Amino acid sequence: MAASVTDLRVVRNTQLLRHQVSEKLRESIFDMRFPPGSRLIERELCESVGVSRTLIREALRELEGEGLVTLTSRGPVVPILTAEDARYIYDVRGALEGLAGRRCAENSSPEIVAALRAALHDVEVTYTDEHSSGSQKLAAKSRFYEALINGAANPVLTDLLRMMHGRINLLRATYSSSERTMKSLSEIRGIVRAVEDRKPDEARRLCAEHVQNAAIAAYAVIDARTHQEAQLSK
Repeated sequence: MAASVTDLRVVRNTQLLRHQVSEKLRESIFDMRFPPGSRLIERELCESVGVSRTLIREALRELEGEGLVTLTSRGPVVPILTAEDARYIYDVRGALEGLAGRRCAENSSPEIVAALRAALHDVEVTYTDEHSSGSQKLAAKSRFYEALINGAANPVLTDLLRMMHGRINLLRATYSSSERTMKSLSEIRGIVRAVEDRKPDEARRLCAEHVQNAAIAAYAVIDARTHQEAQLSK
């Protein structure tokens, strides 16, 4: 008996498609294709991504929850994080990641160390590959922090850091410095060694210093851009 036309229909996985749309927009923001201040026009996004306006709106709502999109009177916009925003974020991030490092070292096991080393390897590969995009570097760095957070095994700490994840990555993408890259990699290696050696105090200190050094580098970029903008406005 011949199959009917309906038997041949392909089921479109809406949930998977929604995830793909969110991921594509997220990558575009982190790769600076949509730099801070950019308007995200639904019609243009529908055309470029090739999906319905409903899926675009759902993806934008998801990114809004991550702090990567702000709804304004002009529509969805990639937020511009000021020096003051950065200071608030780095202050909280330093305290939370310091705690994550401590707890991870206290819980240190062969499984935790293996996960950290695998994530560290990904960071090393992307950081040393000149063809790696900004979003690829951020994704590798995120995998490392995910391994660190998982090792800390504190669900409240996990929720707090994941809630900040989007804003932290937006800061990294906006104010990254090429000089900071290799220093950052060296600091991450030190954190992994401290966890492997079960040294909670050292792991906490190294995590906090890692964030502090990232903040100093970001402030330098912010100051340089502010000065440049002031010169151009004269």
